[in-house]
Amino acid sequence: MMQIILIWFLPIFLLIMCADSYIQDYKTGYRYIVSTKKGRFSYYKTMLFGNMSFSFLVIVCSLLLNMVITYLVFMNGEFDKGLAPDLFPENPLYILVNSMPTISNVIYIIFFGFFTSLCAGMATVLSWSFPDIKYTYPLSFVIWFSQILGLHHSLALIIQPFNEVNLEDFIYIFLKSTILFLAIITFGFIYKVKSDEV
Repeated sequence: MMQIILIWFLPIFLLIMCADSYIQDYKTGYRYIVSTKKGRFSYYKTMLFGNMSFSFLVIVCSLLLNMVITYLVFMNGEFDKGLAPDLFPENPLYILVNSMPTISNVIYIIFFGFFTSLCAGMATVLSWSFPDIKYTYPLSFVIWFSQILGLHHSLALIIQPFNEVNLEDFIYIFLKSTILFLAIITFGFIYKVKSDEV
């Protein structure tokens, strides 16, 4: 249940944690002081990469710590995932992931961290473009949820291990979501820097 809440409401958590900091800067006028002192490009670039890096580190460190604690607490137990390794013999990715559960957990944590950083970047540029929580929060949630929904092409299939997704679908989902988030981040960054110069 906690995993579902984390994945589904990730943009809300990220906005609260760091991505909506610009909204406060916008309301107080602090952005004018910093952008004048540092330059608009540097100000927005620092905020964007700072939020993305911070989000990546928080989620990866938290999940790795959770994994280590789980492995210590259940050290003498059996690693039962509820899925048999030979359940999908035609899917090499499924067999590989299930044959190396610890390594798979670490790799998928890094994948989740990667998409968390992209989600934070998306939420950050949306807060620049729509500096009001009544627009930024729903829009971030809708864009993220559009990637999470879908039975066979859901982003959730590639950010948590031991799913039945095959390699072709994995690559498709990865590229689809990555391109969407990077397009939003790039467009939002260029738009904000250019619009503030006018």
